[in-house]
Amino acid sequence: MENTKMVILVAMMLMIGNHLTVLVYADNPIRVQHAILNVMNCVLLIHVIF
Repeated sequence: MENTKMVILVAMMLMIGNHLTVLVYADNPIRVQHAILNVMNCVLLIHVIF
């Protein structure tokens, strides 16, 4: 069970990192909003899982 949590956590971190790079390079506000929402969802999921 602990391994599953670790895998999920790593996947979430990768997703968040991916969206943060989108934030850095994004020039249109809509993509920025999507990235912020996705990061929020990841954080919520992490809180639900743990």
